[in-house]
Amino acid sequence: MATGLVQRAITRFPVTFSTARAILNRSQASGAQTPLAKSEFGSKPVSDLKTFHIYRWNSNNPDKPKLHDYKINLKECGPMVLDTLIMIENEIDPTLTFCYSCHKGICYSCAMNIDGWNELASLTKISSVPSCMISPLQHMFVINYLVVDMTKSY
Repeated sequence: MATGLVQRAITRFPVTFSTARAILNRSQASGAQTPLAKSEFGSKPVSDLKTFHIYRWNSNNPDKPKLHDYKINLKECGPMVLDTLIMIENEIDPTLTFCYSCHKGICYSCAMNIDGWNELASLTKISSVPSCMISPLQHMFVINYLVVDMTKSY
């Protein structure tokens, strides 16, 4: 029964890069402050900070999907997108959900849509990503935040 509910909800909220961009533009236009964003880094230079826009939607919650902004000091995390996601989960927002296993790009469990491209978070360098918009894979059913149903892939 839960699977049918998830599939109906996913068909209602398909994840595409243009959908994520529209959500971001809408939240920036309204001037909404995200309570989960890391606020201050003291007197660090602005060039060390990078904003990550991460897709947030839970299949158990009927609200519309949102993009949360996280400001990250790049000197405090590793060079890959997966390192940043792990840091956000450990230090800023423990409710963030995503999959990873090997941390080497072998298992493909960290596959997600990064700036409109389907890539592995463990192999994608932060420096190669201009706007850092992270969402689940577009062609999969979203279970929770960045976790997708991979049963048909395996």
